[in-house]
Formats: sequence, structure tokens, C-alpha cells
Amino acid sequence: MCNSLGTDKLISEELLNQLSMEGQYEVNYKAEMGLRAKAEKLKLFSLQKKSVSKVHE
Repeated sequence: MCNSLGTDKLISEELLNQLSMEGQYEVNYKAEMGLRAKAEKLKLFSLQKKSVSKVHE
């Protein structure tokens, strides 16, 4: 699934809301998809670590 969305890190909205990343990552909405084991669709986000200069802005 990561390859089809052009990223190597995907997390669900539920996990994103539970994490405290303190601006260390850029978060981008990627898709809403149904997964085999889940009845409802999940909103998926990509994560990309910010460069040191962006973290301190």
C-alpha cells in the first residue's frame, strides 16, 4: 500500500491523534481506504521527518 501511495511511512488518523511528535514530522493526508480486517475506511497519512532547520522554526 505504501508504494501505491508513493511513501514509505503510513499511519492511520487514529494513531496520528495518539502520538505526540512535537513538530518533528511533516504529516500529509494520503487517502481513505478500506482494509481487509476493518469494516470502516481508515484515513491514512504519510510521515516525513523534518530537517533540523524546519524543526526549530
